[in-house]
Amino acid sequence: MSEKDASSTDRELFAEDLTTTRNNDANRVQPRLYRVIWRWHFYAGFIVLPVLIVVALTGALLVFREELERKFDAAMLTVEPQSQRVSYDAQLANAAQTAPSDARATAMVVRGNPTLATQFSFFTKDGRNLNIFVNPYTGIVQGNYVYGSSMFDLILFIHRRLAGGTIGRIVVELATSWGIILAITGLYLWWPRRRWKLTGSLLPRVRGKRYLIWRDWHAVSGFYVSLLAILIMATGLFYTMVFGRNYQKLMDVTKSNPPGQANPPKSTGQESESALPLDEVIAIIKRAQPEPEFYLDLPNKKDDSFYVYAGSSDHPSTLTQFYVDRYSGKVMGEASWRQLSALHKIQLMAYPIHVGSLYGWPTKILALLVCVVIVGMGVTGMAMWWIRRPAGKSGFPQKPNDARPAKWLIAVICLLGVLMPAAGISMLAILVGDWLGQLRRRDLQII
Repeated sequence: MSEKDASSTDRELFAEDLTTTRNNDANRVQPRLYRVIWRWHFYAGFIVLPVLIVVALTGALLVFREELERKFDAAMLTVEPQSQRVSYDAQLANAAQTAPSDARATAMVVRGNPTLATQFSFFTKDGRNLNIFVNPYTGIVQGNYVYGSSMFDLILFIHRRLAGGTIGRIVVELATSWGIILAITGLYLWWPRRRWKLTGSLLPRVRGKRYLIWRDWHAVSGFYVSLLAILIMATGLFYTMVFGRNYQKLMDVTKSNPPGQANPPKSTGQESESALPLDEVIAIIKRAQPEPEFYLDLPNKKDDSFYVYAGSSDHPSTLTQFYVDRYSGKVMGEASWRQLSALHKIQLMAYPIHVGSLYGWPTKILALLVCVVIVGMGVTGMAMWWIRRPAGKSGFPQKPNDARPAKWLIAVICLLGVLMPAAGISMLAILVGDWLGQLRRRDLQII
């Protein structure tokens, strides 16, 4: 068979793929609905898949950020456990000596893993956030880096903003929102309409016509990861500009934030009193909750308290938040996982689900697989378009003249637009643009 004949056959198979059986009047509307959804799926994929591929590739690296950083920066981050430890006050003093003279200590991380260095954060007058790592057994400063300057900080910047600031952040949110719509419409398009077959429905073909092979690998692989992909993309929206900020506003309005977040409790000691040594504060924190690792915000003003964020973000049920009076050591405003609101629990669960760290290596591998498949979906989708496009034409699907979206489809679109405001705004822009285009075409016909 010649290349020309093969291409012609592939296009015929593509045309057949867009139709469904018409055995009775009831299902005659189905091909029109299929064409409408496929057209939206095609255009959405054509526009956002390049961005999703970049986000997926960077996301695949960020899934294993912790493991890779420990390998690449082992000299700075890891230590050899010993029997004796240096006091935390001494560690902080040593870290302060290596920081700029105008820097202010803002936070520290007490590690539960005995092979990791203690991390101290300093804020400089020129706006830099400096992280210094100290060996807890020797007190020696092992290294430092400015937040935002590491390789993985750059990867995260590309992942969230395409290295393009606010505009890049909005583009990523749009691509992520439409990526969810792509997954939902893709499930509809994958659903077999004639009869279920193992090959083509649950297993991709490896022999046969080119278009069918590419379509199978696109549709079947998408089917297997679609729900996980939707979950990962949806949790990523918590770190975006429109959805993320609106979700936080919803928490503020419904008073779903932890106690003390809006107005942290103050330390009540007198100015004549001396602040507790850092080691004593840490001993109080360890007695107040069972988790060995915690983040500690250091007081800035005299009446500030220590803010404690104990537990692991990878396992939100271990988290406890509270404050410690810097003079008396009193524990204030404690909020454990059970005491948190449903909205705040959802917000905390977003991170480990998004990066696949919820159950360790098994879920990380699943997250990596989703990233790989998203990249593959872009490749197979472009191959399908290239094969079926008519010679000398773009092959972009035209709007069906008899297309009338079903009411349930309109309801689903409206719901998705409300849940994902960035996508909703873009939908309105598309509809307005389509309406203006129709008006212009009418005016040209009149003229």
